[in-house]
Amino acid sequence: MKRLLVVGACLVAAPASADRTSAASLRTQGEQLAKDGQFAEAIEAFKAADAERPTTELACLIGLAYGRRNLYGQAELFFDLCHERAESGDPVPSWANKVEAQFRERLDGSKLARITIKVKQGRAPKVVVSAWAPDETFSPRAIHLPAGRHTITVTDAEGDTAERAIVVEGGEPQTVVIELGGEQGGEPEPERTGPSKLGRNLAFVGLGIAAVGVAVHATWYRSERDELQEASDTGDVFRYDAHVDDYTNARNVTVGLYGLGAVTAIVGLALHLRVSAQPTRGGAVVAVGWAL
Repeated sequence: MKRLLVVGACLVAAPASADRTSAASLRTQGEQLAKDGQFAEAIEAFKAADAERPTTELACLIGLAYGRRNLYGQAELFFDLCHERAESGDPVPSWANKVEAQFRERLDGSKLARITIKVKQGRAPKVVVSAWAPDETFSPRAIHLPAGRHTITVTDAEGDTAERAIVVEGGEPQTVVIELGGEQGGEPEPERTGPSKLGRNLAFVGLGIAAVGVAVHATWYRSERDELQEASDTGDVFRYDAHVDDYTNARNVTVGLYGLGAVTAIVGLALHLRVSAQPTRGGAVVAVGWAL
């Protein structure tokens, strides 16, 4: 009887031991691929090892490999997964925090847009985006995506699925709300956008016009003013009359450039600080305001 129990225990332990061996072999293979600069292949090896035996370090290694490929959105996803797993007692590797901080700094300086995904209804929904690998599913959260058209697919534990196509432009943040069991795609959540690019551009144009005014002031206006002053000081009436119209024109142009530049810059700054947009079905409501 004891012999049967020992044999049974060995049979149960054998698959687990094989899994650990397989996972360790795949991890070693992934580390060598990463050393050789083959990061895409290393990611596949690390993912295969993680499928056999998920660990905190494997999630960090996948994040590291994605970061080396400059795919900072996916690197962020797996580093977050690394920290989630660490909460169960499997610690984050000592090297991970420094590397992660470097990647997050690069993410902040990139042109990737922050996309916040929210799901209404559904039990334990999982999300996948078309720009990433199909096996990279995650719970509703904020992610970062490059410019372009993307499809977001949500599936819950009951098998209900909904999709939403979005267009990412210029790194502008978005909030996407998808309702499972309702109208496909859901309704976008109103969100205040960043400062107006039109306003910023107008402010720069205004500064440019003012700079031209400075140049005119320092050359044409000053020359005509000095000429007129010298004619007045010497009592040369004919010379004075010959330059008075030119002086007046130079003065008017200079003042006009200063005024136009100031007004354009002020309007630009006001738009830059006060324009907001709320997405609606088929368009957006734009609000513009000024503070006194």
